[in-house]
Amino acid sequence: MRLLLVLSVFCCLLAPAKDRAWQDAKVVKVDVTETEQEDQLYRSSAPSGQSGQPLATGSEKHTKKTWTYTFQAGDKKYAGVAEKKSLEGVKQGDEIKVFSSRGFTYVLMPDGKERKLDSVKPE
Repeated sequence: MRLLLVLSVFCCLLAPAKDRAWQDAKVVKVDVTETEQEDQLYRSSAPSGQSGQPLATGSEKHTKKTWTYTFQAGDKKYAGVAEKKSLEGVKQGDEIKVFSSRGFTYVLMPDGKERKLDSVKPE
């Protein structure tokens, strides 16, 4: 059993990395958008163990940030959106590598890691 576990871990380590056709690109534009969202909060109207309709107890407001990046690779433009956090270390004018496939734009970060962005139509 241990031998099987060791062999499976070894095979995973030797698995080839994803080969992507990376393109050299320049970060043309970085936009930050903040939207305020309001969520309705609910609580149960019935005592514990019984069924009933939920009652509204108020609302909760929070802001959501999105970062839109536009890249120029030769004569093609790519754009992608990051919602939870920005691409750290990537700013307007930087030279990076990008790859676009199936509705996603992949960015090769300066530290060698990949980030996946939702593709959007460039302006």
